[in-house]
Amino acid sequence: MSRYSIFKRGKIYYAQIKNPETGKYFPAKSTGKTDESEALLVVSDWLHNGLPEKTNLQQSIDINTIYLNFLKFYYSKRIMIAQRFPLLIKVRTSS
Repeated sequence: MSRYSIFKRGKIYYAQIKNPETGKYFPAKSTGKTDESEALLVVSDWLHNGLPEKTNLQQSIDINTIYLNFLKFYYSKRIMIAQRFPLLIKVRTSS
């Protein structure tokens, strides 16, 4: 009995690895390969080294980084407008 099942969805090969404890297949995982022999190499690696950990595609971004990026954008646009239209932006002067 096979330890895995490999199949194609669209152009990409997917594989299901059988759980040795339960005998049931894990959910299908994309090999990311369009060539069957390359996909089989990926599956072979998974069988030897274990399935890769699930990755979170959305990386958490620090709120300070978001705020600083916003300020850079805001002030760069404000400076650009001030250079083109100097009368639209009032410059504060100390009294």
